[in-house]
Amino acid sequence: MPPILLIHLKRFEYNYATDANVKITDSCEYYDNIDMAKYMMPGHYQETKYRLFSVLVHSGTGASSGHYYVFLRPGGPGEIINEDKHVKS
Repeated sequence: MPPILLIHLKRFEYNYATDANVKITDSCEYYDNIDMAKYMMPGHYQETKYRLFSVLVHSGTGASSGHYYVFLRPGGPGEIINEDKHVKS
């Protein structure tokens, strides 16, 4: 398993009736820790446990507009950079 695991949840889908991408607004629950062992073939990986570091959130009503923000675990690796000062509308 990689040292850092990125999981992407598809939160948009194409609506054939409206010919547009729409946002999936169902609630989503996640936990501080995940063990990927139950998704792997036994004996193929030594380390399968991960701790949640961040969650990226889309704020907005549709797939073509809105804003992204992130929740970061304090004391995590790397430098926190605020990109909002570079955003232009």
